[in-house]
Amino acid sequence: MVITGRSDVDDIMTLLRHNVKDLIIKPFDYHEFEEKISYAIEKHNKSMFKIS
Repeated sequence: MVITGRSDVDDIMTLLRHNVKDLIIKPFDYHEFEEKISYAIEKHNKSMFKIS
């Protein structure tokens, strides 16, 4: 699967939306992406429980 989002956060959000968390692989330098992954997961969780 190739994800071509505008950013790493968009790519991670796309994976979470399609419930394919297994495809989120830690790169060699995890710290480089740690904040982006945390932000995307937090954003995903908030969107899942958003009250309309």
